[in-house]
Amino acid sequence: MRVHKFNFAALAVAMSLALTACDDGDVKEKAGPSPASSVSAPAHGAGSGGSEQGGAKNSAERSPGGQSTTAKSAEGLQPGDALAAHNFRLRMDGVPVEYLQEVSGLEDQKVTLVRGVTHSPEVDRWIDDAIAGREGRLKDVAVEMLDYQDNTVKQYQLRGAFVERVTYSDPPGQDSLTVRFFALVIQ
Repeated sequence: MRVHKFNFAALAVAMSLALTACDDGDVKEKAGPSPASSVSAPAHGAGSGGSEQGGAKNSAERSPGGQSTTAKSAEGLQPGDALAAHNFRLRMDGVPVEYLQEVSGLEDQKVTLVRGVTHSPEVDRWIDDAIAGREGRLKDVAVEMLDYQDNTVKQYQLRGAFVERVTYSDPPGQDSLTVRFFALVIQ
């Protein structure tokens, strides 16, 4: 376990790693966007239309004239296929509370979290506590990077975290939270 207080460049690079599908069906790691840009997960339910267990087993769709309209192979991942519905999960008090669509802007002891369509009451209460200036606003939370089976690949614990700003989206479903924290622990 390492404790970092001010060096966020390494964390931003680590969080920007994304899985990508290759032409031969193998999965490789690829460096993502620069530390100042965002790392996004596909929206829930988005993806290839294939099964979550891996390969797309889709047969080619036919047009009214009988011609194939889909060029997907019978098996394996194709470039652009989504490997997971969510790539990040938020944990509070050791309990997973909400999936996140995006984690970005990690700098100067703050990070921006974009929430998904479903909001948990625990996170809503944390936001309310921060807005009201209540004592419960400081939390130890963790942002987990997940693989395609929802297993934690890496965990970023934000110690003494509080919601500094909330930006509500229109249409709803992509509200963003700017979260400040005092210390960072990478596991």
